[in-house]
Parts: sequence; structure tokens; C-alpha cells
Amino acid sequence: MTGRIAMDADLLRYQATQVDAIASDVAEASSAARTLNLGGGAFGVLCSFLVPPAQLVSAAAIQLLHESEALLHRTGTQLRSVAMDVEDREADLVRQLRTIERGLDR
Repeated sequence: MTGRIAMDADLLRYQATQVDAIASDVAEASSAARTLNLGGGAFGVLCSFLVPPAQLVSAAAIQLLHESEALLHRTGTQLRSVAMDVEDREADLVRQLRTIERGLDR
């Protein structure tokens, strides 16, 4: 083990963009699921008893998709925040090292 930690802020931002794209896909699936009409004879007369359980499962799936989309958006935001924090911390460390170097040059 090297004991080295390295973070690439640009890579984190790229990953955030990828996560946002996935969130967009989930939003599209959620929107499509909301347009389903399971009650209007979708199961026929003989299987009409399946409508209430199917609607219940469908509602749960739609809620899961909605919450997954929100989670993905939060993840993208947090990845961008980490990238910014990494860059800010690195800039602070560089300033501190330059100050130390100037002090050693005397």
C-alpha cells in the first residue's frame, strides 16, 4: 500500500455529468410509468381482480423511480461539491507551501 490519496476534480465533474445523464433517463422512465392506465380494461373482465394489486405495485414503482431520480441529482451535486472542495484545498496547500518556501529562501 502506497499511502497516497489522489483525487482528480475534472474526473469527479465528469462522473457528476454521467450521474446527471442517468438521472435524466430515470426521470424519463418515471414520466412514462405515470402515463400507464391499468384500470381501463388493461386486464380484461376475467382478470379485473388484478387491477388493484397492479395499481399498488405500479404506484410503488413510480415512487421508487422518482426518489431514485432525486438521489441521483443529489449525488451529482455532491460530486461537484467534492471536486470544488478538492481544488480549494489544493490551492490552499500550494499557497502554504509557497509561503514556507519563501521563508526558507531567506
